Amino acid sequence: MLNLFRIKHSEELLKLLIEGQYISVNEFENELNLSRRSVFYLIKKINQALENQDIDPIQNFSKVGYFLTSTAKKKLLEIFKNSAFNNNLDKVQRSNLICWLLINNSQFSTVALAKRLNVSKNTVLDDINLARRLLSTKGLQISQTSKGKSISGSELTKRLWVLEQLSNPNSAIYSQLNIKAEEALEITYQIHSLEKTTKNYFTDDAVSILSYFLVWLLKRLQNKNNQLPYNSNLSHKEFNSLKWSNELLKKYNIDNYNESYFISNVVNTSQFFKINFENSVVKNILPISYKIIEKFNLISSSQINSYRFAHALTTHLVSTFYRAKFKVPFHNKNLHKIVSSYSELFSFTKYAITPFENFIHESLTNDEVSLIALYFGSELQNEAQKNGGNNDVLIVCSSGIGTSFALRQQLIQRYPMINFSKPLSIFQFKNYPLAAVKLIISTTHLDKISKPVLNVSGLPDQSEWIKIDKVLQKYNIIKKNNAFNIETLIDIISEYARIENFKDLKKALNAYFEQLHSRKNIFNNEISLLDLLRPEQITFENKRIDWQTAINKAMLPLENANLIEHKYTSKIISLTQEKGPYMVLGNEVMLAHSNPNDGVNKLGISLFYTKYSVKVDNKEFQLIIGLAPTNKFSHLNALSELIKLIQKQDFMQALKLAKSSNDVYQIVLNFIKKNDHLE
Repeated sequence: MLNLFRIKHSEELLKLLIEGQYISVNEFENELNLSRRSVFYLIKKINQALENQDIDPIQNFSKVGYFLTSTAKKKLLEIFKNSAFNNNLDKVQRSNLICWLLINNSQFSTVALAKRLNVSKNTVLDDINLARRLLSTKGLQISQTSKGKSISGSELTKRLWVLEQLSNPNSAIYSQLNIKAEEALEITYQIHSLEKTTKNYFTDDAVSILSYFLVWLLKRLQNKNNQLPYNSNLSHKEFNSLKWSNELLKKYNIDNYNESYFISNVVNTSQFFKINFENSVVKNILPISYKIIEKFNLISSSQINSYRFAHALTTHLVSTFYRAKFKVPFHNKNLHKIVSSYSELFSFTKYAITPFENFIHESLTNDEVSLIALYFGSELQNEAQKNGGNNDVLIVCSSGIGTSFALRQQLIQRYPMINFSKPLSIFQFKNYPLAAVKLIISTTHLDKISKPVLNVSGLPDQSEWIKIDKVLQKYNIIKKNNAFNIETLIDIISEYARIENFKDLKKALNAYFEQLHSRKNIFNNEISLLDLLRPEQITFENKRIDWQTAINKAMLPLENANLIEHKYTSKIISLTQEKGPYMVLGNEVMLAHSNPNDGVNKLGISLFYTKYSVKVDNKEFQLIIGLAPTNKFSHLNALSELIKLIQKQDFMQALKLAKSSNDVYQIVLNFIKKNDHLE
């Protein structure tokens, strides 16, 4: 028996991890009323006990939180089944357990149920009444017979209730599943074989839920009274999941097309983490995802990258499509929290999702919308982390564009060495990662924020500036007496020089320090062309080739060096096919590039030169600059050196004399040295 319950607070901590996905140290502190040090000590002690029982320990995902693997959750629930935990079931859990018992056994007397649940007769009667109300919303009824309580309703509805319960890792029915390890492993193996066939891959949780559900269902189907009746309206169109489910049933000596059809539907409603984009359903949903993102960006003033996120969103919407099509309910236990805490995110998502609802010809439930909202919220945080993860101070402004711009300009002018964010709306702020933020300056009241907040007006007066100085000093964002002021600088200048135009000088200094602020930390270590361009990253071609081959050859050295993924090259080709030769700069030069998030691993540049001109539509090129940027700035210095080179006719003429990739490298090297690094 697992010696967990002698460790104080172990049960509460494990219940938090079983019920949730990722739990932060702060959440443990608040929920368990423990110090940070005590939380770390408790996790260490629990992990020792778990490892002694060959159970996966509590894992830590950096900057996200602690979690349990699906396997660990299932093993712990089985252990809790035989522990005091089972006596601590709440009213809803006991009622769900009654529903489960009645679905799996034809009848139960009140006395038998009370004994099974280890509660009094009066308590079990209350629980039965709640179970009756819960089931009535699903179309199931609890009735009294001469032999006890029984459940009536369609077999399909009973199964969907079980599937919904299994989707909740904390469901009481897990403690009642009588499934052997080898049974679950066999079904898991069959699920993985389906994945290989369809090239649609399930999440780990989905595989776990499916395996438990299918083991339970296959046992249930051994009783023919539980098998679905013949339905002449079902389509007999052959597809991969249907073929797979039919073969699965044959292994268990079950020959029922309706059951094959049902299992294939359940499989398709499960959550995927990777899908086959050649599938016809996926091809229909992908363009809809682009429309959804466009509507979301428009209504929320966000800038979510549509290409990358559209694929992730489509992966989710495929299972949403099948759940809607086959009327498989989805329940999000965090629905109320999402709607109340992230009301704007939920509202924007509900507005944006209409193209998908038009496609399926029905409205999504709030549970489904809330799950999609979580995807958008996660993507907003990713974008914010990439675009402004180094901000020391966030500016939150509920006023108009003019006021928020004025506030930021004043802050930058006074404190040019502090990283201030762009002004954020309340919605943008709620989806912004706060880990690296030291202070929030806001023109509106903010509730329940873990970081220090300073409220100011849109145009701070002298007393507010004094307050801002003190707060910045308090949190070590500036040192005492380190506040910066343009007027003070001009006063110092005036003591040593004559100022002809005070107004223009002030304007010029403001512009300079604003530029300094925006560039700070970007060019601390300027990367030159020779830092990036190595001989092995230059390719030479002396045969006639088409433009697609040329791009592939140009980007191949970057792929071989693992600086980019092949999908980055494919994206450049698809962009050229879609938009034409806009990457051809003129002077027979093409700048082959895409966005960093299309598959860039590390900053890199390659060169490709061909003796014969390559044509794309009405434009030609001989030189390709292959660019792999990691952000908007890090490549600019090296690229500017190259751009200066290709503008020189003698450089381009020298390339025409090249006979190998080494010749091209030497020409580049000589011209850089000749022009003293082009300065």
